[in-house]
Amino acid sequence: MILNTFNRILNFEIKLKKSKLKDIKKKELFSNLAILLNTGINIKDSLDILLNDFSNDKDTIRALESIRESISNGKSLAFAFEKTNAFIKYEVFNIKIGEETGKLAITVINLSDYLNKRIELRRKVSSALSYPIIVFITAILAVIFMLTFVVPMFEDIFNRFGHELPYLTQLIIDLSDNIIWIVLFVLIITFSFIIINYSLRSSNTYQLHKSKMILSIPVVGNIIRKIHLGRFSSAMELFISANIPIHESIALIREMSSFYSLKAALNQIEHKLVIGDNFHDAVNSQAFFDKRMVAMIKVGMETNRLEEIFKLSKENYHEDITYNTTILNNILEPILIIFIGLIVATILIGMYLPIFKLSMSFNI
Repeated sequence: MILNTFNRILNFEIKLKKSKLKDIKKKELFSNLAILLNTGINIKDSLDILLNDFSNDKDTIRALESIRESISNGKSLAFAFEKTNAFIKYEVFNIKIGEETGKLAITVINLSDYLNKRIELRRKVSSALSYPIIVFITAILAVIFMLTFVVPMFEDIFNRFGHELPYLTQLIIDLSDNIIWIVLFVLIITFSFIIINYSLRSSNTYQLHKSKMILSIPVVGNIIRKIHLGRFSSAMELFISANIPIHESIALIREMSSFYSLKAALNQIEHKLVIGDNFHDAVNSQAFFDKRMVAMIKVGMETNRLEEIFKLSKENYHEDITYNTTILNNILEPILIIFIGLIVATILIGMYLPIFKLSMSFNI
């Protein structure tokens, strides 16, 4: 559950509504479609072939049948993809650009690569966090077990002695006596947070503050920022290659983005571009964008190579995210091991202190 929550935080896809198809299915679909289009098969025949390929996948079949029906009714391919509600806006816009420029096969290949990198990155993040999270949960369960079953046995022994207990021992016993209430309190706080988060999901102010809080988390916040900057770079590369004006590109990305800190920054950039500021100055005014991004945009504007700059930026952020997730894993592992060791050692010391004290009194 914790890992799934973190994965949702790291879900960096630019989207307006939840996609009904999993990324791995969409990657396979786009990959197969690209092969068919490159062999000269038209889109209708390609869809028929894909329907046979995905005969065991109900969601994909439903989407493909909807696309085929829309095309048969004379609608554009981009409209057909959007109507399914199974694809995010970024993917639909790629299809639209490929359709209008006559480079649909190339666009579909790019989408397949885009999804492949996103899946790969998500797996690396999940892999980096799985072990520390499992260790943390195991530690919490072990502590609860010790406080629930082990400490009470010592408490019965101490009660027979009739001596005053050390402060640490008494504190652990008090925690043991109230463990049920402590666990209940934590559960209530957790569920209250989930309910508040769900009820305020449509509040822009709340979402903005939540995204800022996420970005302030050490190491993790930096990874999330780079994820969204990489996604921004990928979208800008696409829009610039399609000769879409910068201010319109910013507006499109703002509309598609689900991360409110980025949305707020793009809103300000769009406003500055409308009143006549240049792109570099507008981006530089927003703290969400790091110095590297600002510097690369400046170079791209001066050399008139913004598309190449954003492509390079996208690749750099992808490499940084991979490196940072590895560092995060390397940091969390020893910290958690030390944390667990300290907790267990504290409980054991607390339980044995009265025994040591009693032993010393007998020796005297």
